[in-house]
Amino acid sequence: MALPGKQTSRADLLERLATVMQASRAIRSQVALSICESSEMRLASRQRRVDTFRTTAVSAASRRKLRVRKTQRVRGIADAIAEILSSKGYAAFVVGQPQDTASIQ
Repeated sequence: MALPGKQTSRADLLERLATVMQASRAIRSQVALSICESSEMRLASRQRRVDTFRTTAVSAASRRKLRVRKTQRVRGIADAIAEILSSKGYAAFVVGQPQDTASIQ
């Protein structure tokens, strides 16, 4: 606004307009930067979730393999003990999970 009794010159108006336009560009630039950073954060977050899921799946598969190998090792030791005991005349057997998958008809 102009002071009472003083007219605003065209140059003053152009200077104010230039200042407002510059401020507007700066604000738009900051908004665009914020939107871009937000998009990047969402993409990074999504990638981390995918990586976490993949890592969890690989870890679970590794644990299953280790469990199977341990079970096989323990079964082998139990079979060896039963065989040694049987060769000495003792009645020995190893109990395990049933392997039969046939269904009753």
